[in-house]
Amino acid sequence: MPKYRPGQVGFDESMRRIVAVETLVDVARAVSAQFGKLVSPEELSFEYFGRDERNGWSTWVVYKADYGPVGFTNRCLDPAYTQESSRWGGLNDPKIPTD
Repeated sequence: MPKYRPGQVGFDESMRRIVAVETLVDVARAVSAQFGKLVSPEELSFEYFGRDERNGWSTWVVYKADYGPVGFTNRCLDPAYTQESSRWGGLNDPKIPTD
């Protein structure tokens, strides 16, 4: 099951605030609640971070345009994501999970 946890708080607190998400719209709702204002899905992007052994996630960082990182998911929920569109210049890393 895809999950979102907010950033800007410690790891333990972030894990307590986990929200189940199924779509990019769900992530936008979670970020909106976190910021107390409407955030559209178009403002969000995902970048693969790596495996987090603390929670066992293949972790993706969620970025808000004109802000920066806002949280984390255990799955990329951006249907438009490609490695080529990545802020890391399209590095082809076969270890990046895209589902």
